Amino acid sequence: MIIGSPKEIKIGEARVGMTPLMVRELNNAGHEIVVENGLGELSGHSDTEYEEAGATLAKKQRVFDEAEFIVKFKNPFEKELKYFHEGQILFTYLHLDENAPPSYTESLLNLGITGIAYEWVELDDGSHPLLDPMSHVTGIVVAQKAMDLITYPKGKALMVGHIEPGIPSARVTIVGGGHIGLMTAKTFLGINADVTVVDKHPETLVERLSRFVPGDIAKRVKGVLSTNENLVSIIPSTDILINAAVRRPDFKQPHLITKEMILTMEPGSVVIDATACDKDMLETSLSTTHLDPIYDVEGIIHYCVDNVPSGVARTSTALLTKYTFPYIREIANKGIKKALEDNIPLQRGVQFIRDKFVHEYVAKKKGFELSDFDEALALL
Repeated sequence: MIIGSPKEIKIGEARVGMTPLMVRELNNAGHEIVVENGLGELSGHSDTEYEEAGATLAKKQRVFDEAEFIVKFKNPFEKELKYFHEGQILFTYLHLDENAPPSYTESLLNLGITGIAYEWVELDDGSHPLLDPMSHVTGIVVAQKAMDLITYPKGKALMVGHIEPGIPSARVTIVGGGHIGLMTAKTFLGINADVTVVDKHPETLVERLSRFVPGDIAKRVKGVLSTNENLVSIIPSTDILINAAVRRPDFKQPHLITKEMILTMEPGSVVIDATACDKDMLETSLSTTHLDPIYDVEGIIHYCVDNVPSGVARTSTALLTKYTFPYIREIANKGIKKALEDNIPLQRGVQFIRDKFVHEYVAKKKGFELSDFDEALALL
């Protein structure tokens, strides 16, 4: 199979979907790899490394023209769609259930390709092996960013983490105890910070957190039931507020954290939306970039970068490709139809096949007609 990996065009996106190590292994298995010139320059991989591993370097147009299978990191921009051709396979983060407008999804369907989303590949235990690693990185990095933003001159000139009794330090509230929230809590607890986690199941919070930190440290976290009343009570005294909650089908309200709640915080306080979903769970959230990451809402600092792990691109690329590579290799070796028939977790990540939308949750959320998966698969 001919596999292509184009360079990302999103501002501040330095991660890549294909490393020289992957190229070497795929090349040794008889596959041809075409990568765009400069693909890995921001993630620590030179063109020479790719060439020595067996890849052909080419301009973007040639990568798409020759490849049967496109491996990326981010969803393609509208202006990239012109490069695709019918019958191709696209394996990348798509996030069609988030900020992407329905018109964008319709454009993807009109391409006649098969789209598999990293974030929806799901194991039988309900875990997401291609989403969770980046959630872990996001949790750690947003904690690091918050520690910087709360200092002078931007923030309240506070340190995060207790030094001595009676000496003020930043009070941290994390909303959502999923993978991002737990890794954020882990990072803050590691420096002895005052951490509260607002969660739907606070009774299991310490147990879940103990997977990542020793039990005696996990017990220092304050778990609070996620209710509107509790958020209204806690947020005014919070110095650093991090939203790590994502919308679930049973949450019907426009927002979990409202602008009215945010404005009860003191000037110089920091708000980070780790999910970067525009005006969704956090009403004041507007996605930003690494080059222009923060904005002010009536004196409250906001950081809502929508590709946080790209700030540590070398780490993120190495971590994610460790988990994507087995799926990429299986698709290349078996062909897309056989790979999807054999691999149920991979099958769960399929968003569309040709012009048929087959992912139930995303179809329902975005209002697309749901097609039968087996009937769509038969088109391949």
